[in-house]
Amino acid sequence: MPVADPLPDSSCEQGDVFTGLLDSLQVPKGNQTPVFVELCAGSAKLSDAVKQFGYNIVAVDHDKNRHSPRCKLVQLDLSHQHAWDMLDFLLERFLVAGVHMAPPCGTCSRARGIPLADGSQGPQPLRSTEYPLGLPTLNQRDQQRVFLVNQIYKFCGEYVQKLQQVGIPWTIENPTNSLMWDLEYFTWAVANGFFVNMHACAYGSSRKKLTSFLCRHREFSKLELYCDGQHEHQPWGVAADGQFSTALEAEYPRAMCLKYAEIFHELCK
Repeated sequence: MPVADPLPDSSCEQGDVFTGLLDSLQVPKGNQTPVFVELCAGSAKLSDAVKQFGYNIVAVDHDKNRHSPRCKLVQLDLSHQHAWDMLDFLLERFLVAGVHMAPPCGTCSRARGIPLADGSQGPQPLRSTEYPLGLPTLNQRDQQRVFLVNQIYKFCGEYVQKLQQVGIPWTIENPTNSLMWDLEYFTWAVANGFFVNMHACAYGSSRKKLTSFLCRHREFSKLELYCDGQHEHQPWGVAADGQFSTALEAEYPRAMCLKYAEIFHELCK
């Protein structure tokens, strides 16, 4: 069962809330096994792969996560400061070996605005190169959506700097052409990390999706793998079940997760 986001209230000391969160992680107190943290974990396939190498894992996502997670999820709303206070508390209490982040990319997709195969209008852009933080013409609902995602981006960008200061490896993932990489919140990360690109189909996915990992350590360059052109690809657009194919490609291929876990383990050793 997912762990609910324990919002502090006037009758509960913040320390008690944090302690309750740590208890819910089922990581034994005093345990010195290194912890791998995955933020915006979705299916948590990456955490599941890292777990196979003997690490404790903390996979975090929100309560509206539509994926079927491979392991227990901690439900935190990463658009709010209290969630990051809890993650700071985690850094203080456990031996965190590494952190991976996959911030939501839907509002930054360049696929928005591209007509569908049948000529109909697809989802409209929410950002642009001129207005990376949100178009001025957005309706109230989309404004709120973009604002909350921007909050997540801001906190992610700040957290990376904190991880860097204490020497903890970090990686950030998003589509290669995502507008997210151009946002001011990731200026520091881009300047202090390096990109590793890969085609999802090279790791067994059904579509030729180009994905980028922004990494602190060059060991992750071993992740780079491109399509060899020797297999067929499923088309983009709307799938037979009515879902957008971009959503169907949101989960990491299993082979990529295993390769990441191998690299991470070698780095930790």
